[in-house]
Amino acid sequence: MEQVELLYKEVAEILLERGATLATAESCTGGRIASLLTQVAGASEWFCGGIVAYTREAKVNVLGVPEEELSDGLVSERCAIAMARATAARFGADFALSTTGVCGPSSSEGVLPCSAWIGCASGDRSAAFFFQAMNRGRQQNINGVAEEAIQLLLEVLHTKR
Repeated sequence: MEQVELLYKEVAEILLERGATLATAESCTGGRIASLLTQVAGASEWFCGGIVAYTREAKVNVLGVPEEELSDGLVSERCAIAMARATAARFGADFALSTTGVCGPSSSEGVLPCSAWIGCASGDRSAAFFFQAMNRGRQQNINGVAEEAIQLLLEVLHTKR
């Protein structure tokens, strides 16, 4: 079994054990996280759903992110946190995970490929972390950001017992 599959199964186990739920808001990962999470049997017991909000308009009109939260740009800590908070509220989820960044093949908003802000929200707590890795091509960059997002979620789940 691949290491990444073990991470997704660990997320499932923790959420099931707690009776907690998760939702996702993805931009640069384009739904990859939601796709991998739903490969875990029984995901409907803990995964509420996900939204791919790729554009500014989708972040505002679909997720409900206030326009002022995007004033630092779409690839920012503020945007990632706002996306996670809006997603938790929209789905009524206990935890929400968001990704916003650049997966390539070229830079955007002055941000290099394989760079992303990953946000996590739970209740009144939220945080975002910047991830950057070597550009290995678009698909590998997407996979790398998705895996890093799950690692962050696991850290949050392990610290929030």
